[in-house]
Formats: sequence, C-alpha cells, structure tokens
Amino acid sequence: LNSVFERGATVYEGSTESIRSELALFDLLPTDISTQLSSDFIQAFPLVSIKEDFNPLEFQITLDTSGYLDPLDSFISLTCRIVNQDGTLCDEARDLVAPCNLFFQTMFSNLEIYLNGQLISDTSNFYPWIGYMQRLLSASPQEKDGRLKNELWYPNVTPEVFTASDPGWKARFDMSKKSQPFQVVGQLVGSIFTQPRYIPAGSHIRIVLRRAQPELCLECSTTTKAGTNGVPYKYQITDAVFYGSKKVVSKPIIDMHRAELARGNTFKYITNDAEIKTFTVASGLSYVTTDSLVIGKIPKIIVIGMVNSDGFMGSLNKSPFNFVDKNLSEMSIT
Repeated sequence: LNSVFERGATVYEGSTESIRSELALFDLLPTDISTQLSSDFIQAFPLVSIKEDFNPLEFQITLDTSGYLDPLDSFISLTCRIVNQDGTLCDEARDLVAPCNLFFQTMFSNLEIYLNGQLISDTSNFYPWIGYMQRLLSASPQEKDGRLKNELWYPNVTPEVFTASDPGWKARFDMSKKSQPFQVVGQLVGSIFTQPRYIPAGSHIRIVLRRAQPELCLECSTTTKAGTNGVPYKYQITDAVFYGSKKVVSKPIIDMHRAELARGNTFKYITNDAEIKTFTVASGLSYVTTDSLVIGKIPKIIVIGMVNSDGFMGSLNKSPFNFVDKNLSEMSIT
C-alpha cells in the first residue's frame, strides 16, 4: 500500500501524513542525537530602569551561533512589593491589600514580542485576560497545585472576599504584607512562547511588557480611595530577569538548517493567536443579541465570560476575573 490513510485534506497545506507514536507498535523508541541532554539558561536583564512605575519591562535576547532557544522552557523571575501610592511602606493592620490571584499574568496590560525586528504578537491591552484564561485552561489540576503557585495561583474560596477569612486571599496577603518583597516566576502566554519548536541561533528576540494599573491587579476590601488615579496603593518591581533555555544543537543539524534556508525554504512555527472582543450588556436586559463578534478566521475555541463592569474597568474591591453567570439560561452562537 502506498499509504495507510484514506486520501483526504491535511490540516496544513503541504504537510505530510503521519501516525501517532502510540500506534508505531513495531518501532523502538528513537534516540535523540540533535541536542545535548543538559542546557544552559541565558540571563537577560531589563533594558530600561524598572524603578520608574510607568516604565515597561523590556528584554532583548540575542542567540549566539551554537545555541537555540527553547521557548517552552524559558521563564521570567520577578521580585515585587506593594507600597502606598507615595512610596511609603504598608502597615500590616491598616493596609489590607494583596496581589491579585495569578498575579504574574495579571500585572501586565500588554505583551509585545518582536522576532528579528518584526512585531509578531501584540495583545492590545488585553493580556491579563488572555494570560489568565489560557494559563488556567491549559493547566492540569496537578500543575495548578504545583508550578502555578509560583505565579501566585491562590484562588479565593469565596469570590471577591478580600479579608483574612478567605484562605486564598490570606495566603497572598501573608506573602506581601508590610511591603515585604515576594517573588513570582512564570511563563509568558503568547505566540512563540506557547509552541514547542526552537528559535534558531542568531535570532534576536525583544519582549516588551507594559504594566497594568494597580486597580486591576491589587485587591482590597475597601473601595477606591483618594490618591493618584484614585488608588492608594501600587506595586513595584525591584528585580527582573528573563531566563532563556539555551539548547546546544549538533553542528550537522545547524548546517542542515542553513542549507535549507539557502535554498529559499523558511522555518515554520505553528502558533495559536488569541483575540479578545468586548461588549456591554446593560443592566436589566433579559435578551441580548451581538453581531459580528467574529470576522475573518473561524476560531478553534470560543470562550465567553461575563464580569461586572466595575471590576473590568478597575476597582480595588472588585475582581476583573470574577466570571459570573448572571442567571443566564441560554446562549447560542451562529
């Protein structure tokens, strides 16, 4: 037989047919000789001062001639603290404020990724919701109880209860009270950082993370008070490092890649783009129809969430990630 498949359309034009490794019952497991078993981590530090609250977090990663970057194994380590708006330290008894749940993904409003000078990803100021939903929907229960704790995944038992009576909020408060430094370590959600293929040697990667407003990533039981932007607290980043996982690739593989590029072929990266569209539902309406939510490409997955407008716009005592059903009885997409 020329093929074990019935002829049909492939997922991607020009892709080859294959079978699952679980069904290759007559084959031994292959031996990987393309990379060394161990890897080093490239450390990249912010290009601009992180002491200024309005400065974005910007990293530049340049790969040498022998190292490839493994995006799935790369991460960012941040040391943060919560202070009063004037920069003074918080009081444990008076300033009952804590970082938002999954703080690593919610503390930035926008993520821009440049590859060799070209913009390949821009979340258009919706990164907190993109990162929050993609990270949780792709994480297993074991990961939520393990690695996601490094991103400050301590969910509230009762939504929008920001007092010591809630164990999730209390855990985050205990880490950050009295303006003590706390560390978050996490992976970026977007473009090349959510796919497994390596970035080749000689590439230049630029990452720009723009900070979110404090009312979107800090939680307190009191309403918004007087002060800059109406918020009495802010978060500071005192230390930031990007750790890029560098894989040492064998010279024949590098030569083969260069030969293919010389023939005019290009590298192929299959990335999943996420797009968020917002719409407002007025209070008291019992029936709502929204047109043209999807224009162009048909999405693989559609996630619909409803949050209170106060939380979405930013308020210390309302969470922008508290998704509610509002007694919804039916929803349809056509």
